[in-house]
Amino acid sequence: LRALETGEFERLGGTKPIKVDVRIIAATNKDLEKEVKRGRFRADLYHRLKVITIQMPPLRERLEDIPLLVESFIEELSRKNGKKVEGITGAALKALMRYEWPGNVRELKNCIESALVVTEGDKITLDDLPDHVLNSIGGRFPKIPSAPSVQHDPLNLTHPRIQVGMSMEEVEREIIRATLAYTGNNKTLAARILNIGKKTIFRKIKKYGIKMDEIEGL
Repeated sequence: LRALETGEFERLGGTKPIKVDVRIIAATNKDLEKEVKRGRFRADLYHRLKVITIQMPPLRERLEDIPLLVESFIEELSRKNGKKVEGITGAALKALMRYEWPGNVRELKNCIESALVVTEGDKITLDDLPDHVLNSIGGRFPKIPSAPSVQHDPLNLTHPRIQVGMSMEEVEREIIRATLAYTGNNKTLAARILNIGKKTIFRKIKKYGIKMDEIEGL
């Protein structure tokens, strides 16, 4: 308190006052006036710190900042993680702007780092965003269509190319390939249809070497 009041302090065990010329910048997510009234924060310290007060609204109240923050985080975290990610798709950015961000900017940064680590392309997509973000905004998944009938299944997706004698891994690969084709390569939706996790389907796509061209060629 003395240092704040007079700009002087003494070293522990010292007797000579030392002058300092500093400015104190303090931040909190608490309502300090209420904390003082409740006896949880010293009133004398509060009034010495309270010279200029800047109220910073939560991220959910300044959505226009999200695109700039995302761009900055992608640039910073790409260098940190050794990835060549150049941006984010429009759908993924819209999803971020629909989320409420209870953890504010720190949570947004962690979200971008998580997506950047798992993405396989040069842009962060909707599939790359953490599940808790996507699940909380609601309505992000298209309605899962019922399996088409044989008569109305020109791509024959309800009957993948499975033959007697194929190994279980070959069968699994074919089912995943057909489901990806059925969903237009929407990996998140395909994972839901197959009742497996998003990370699992990414791992199996890599394991079985399923390529975009063989899906698009169906």
